[in-house]
Amino acid sequence: MTLSIDLRASATGGIVNGSASAWDDKTTPVSPDEFARRIDGQDLQLATHGFNVNRDSGLEALSIWSQRCQLPGPGLYIGVLWPGDSRFVLYVDYVYEDVEAIASGKLLADYLNRYAIQERSLSFVSHSVGERTILDARRDAATPHYSCRCAFWMVLHHGARHGRARRV
Repeated sequence: MTLSIDLRASATGGIVNGSASAWDDKTTPVSPDEFARRIDGQDLQLATHGFNVNRDSGLEALSIWSQRCQLPGPGLYIGVLWPGDSRFVLYVDYVYEDVEAIASGKLLADYLNRYAIQERSLSFVSHSVGERTILDARRDAATPHYSCRCAFWMVLHHGARHGRARRV
């Protein structure tokens, strides 16, 4: 995976950042202007991980998924990191994780509305509660800016290495 959007405030713990940031090869920040330039005219495929995934695990899983989720033609896969890991006891936090996923979706939509105005289309891949992030981003996205192909995929099984994609 070469490009990602990070919505997390920290590497661990489920807190949404105040602003989204783009990254190249997991370590190099990408300015908003550079992000907009790189996605110009591309078919974008945005992918989110599921619940109980910290930043490093999310990067690893989304990198593996990027090898399985290829777009033909002028396509670009972008991993989306949202704060889907626990702030509290795992099973207690799961009940409230939709709040973080929804806030992440709004932040992602805001970022896309500002900097993703010249892409050709959007497709989405998600797992588990990450789907809530994608659904809210799609709902809040300014659709007049782009043509969106709502091709939602859900990755089955929890292991990214063993997961299979199914169109829903």
